[in-house]
Parts: sequence; C-alpha cells; structure tokens
Amino acid sequence: MGELTAGRRVVIGAACWIAALHNVIVEFLVAAAWPTPYSFARNMISDLGNTACGPFPQIGGSALHVCSPLHGLMNGSFVVYGLLVVAGAVLTRRAWPATRPATAGLSLLALGGAGVIAVGLVPENVNLVLHSIPALVGFVAQNAAMVVLGVATARSVRWLSRFSAACGVAGLAATVLLLTGVHLGLGPGGMERVAANPLTLWLLVAGLWLLRRRYAVGKPTALAASASK
Repeated sequence: MGELTAGRRVVIGAACWIAALHNVIVEFLVAAAWPTPYSFARNMISDLGNTACGPFPQIGGSALHVCSPLHGLMNGSFVVYGLLVVAGAVLTRRAWPATRPATAGLSLLALGGAGVIAVGLVPENVNLVLHSIPALVGFVAQNAAMVVLGVATARSVRWLSRFSAACGVAGLAATVLLLTGVHLGLGPGGMERVAANPLTLWLLVAGLWLLRRRYAVGKPTALAASASK
C-alpha cells in the first residue's frame, strides 16, 4: 500500500508540472486585454501583473506605458505556477535517482518555484526590490535545477539528461544576457522569456514522461532503474 501511495504521489506531481503550462495561456489572455498594445519584445513579463496604469521603468532605463486590466489574473497565475512547481518537486522525489544531485536539483527547482510565488504576491509597482530579487533568484535557481537534474539522470535516462541540461544552459545564458543588456534583437521582454520559458517546456516534457512511465507498486524510483532497460 505504501508503494502504491508513492506511485500516486508521482502521478499527481507530474500532473502539477503539466498544469503549469496554464501560465503561458494566461499570459496571452492578459496581454490581449491591454488597452494599448502589449509588446512581447519590449515589455517585461511582470508588466502584465502591474496593478497601476502609467509609465513604468524597464530594464535599460527606458519607460513604457503599462496598463494591465487583468493584472489580478496574471499575479494569481504566477502564484499558482510557483505552487505547482514546488508541489511537483516534492511529490515526484521518489521517481528520481536516490542521489545528492537529484535532491539538489529538486531543491533548486522548489526554490525557483518559491521565487515565482513571490513575484505574484509582490507586483513590480508595489515594491520593485522585493519583486526583482525573488525573480532573479528564481531564474537562476530554476535553470540551474535543470542542469543539475540533467547530471542526476545522465546514467539512467540519457535523452532526458541532455534535454534538461540544454534547457538549463539556455535559460542561464539568457539570464546573463538579459542582465548585461544583450538582447540579440529579441528585446528585453523577448530575452526574459528565453530565460523563463525553458522551465515551462521542461515541466511539460518531464511531467508527460513521468505519467508515461506510470509509476506503480515496486517502481518508486523507476528513473534510476530504467538505465538497465
């Protein structure tokens, strides 16, 4: 019965990660509700959760007009997204190799999720410092988590290991480029999305993989065992 419970926990955790995709849908819905066009290249993601209307400073010192009527929906989505990431990291632990890298990777993932929760609870115009620090910590933690989990699965599921590492490296590189003002023609908003969205893609792929494995009795750590298959 205990093993069955562990399997169910993994399934629920995987479903949480897949459900995190909702954040992308909400982002488009909130952006479409702006009375003035929202720019996915020039506007930052957090502008969608800004609770006031008027000019707001962007990375680089410029200011853009911000007015997001559905800011409550966006901020709520940030909080739910973070909770889903944390829940998945906790619930799927038995599905990952029983190693320190796996534990470290999932811990970093949960830290990244906590950062997103803070972003939703403290909109950028309410307190920019308390908003920006968790956002930066979240970007670094979540992308580093994917790299570490790539290392953790190097001997068990090679394609997942490579995919995880690629997502993490891309996200970390984009974070550095964003902070240094190098946007490669994507704009600050576009580069921010390159830093943030690899995690959403990874959560979807990892969640579907975990569900496909259908963890059940006797297979609480099937990722570790799959190397022999």
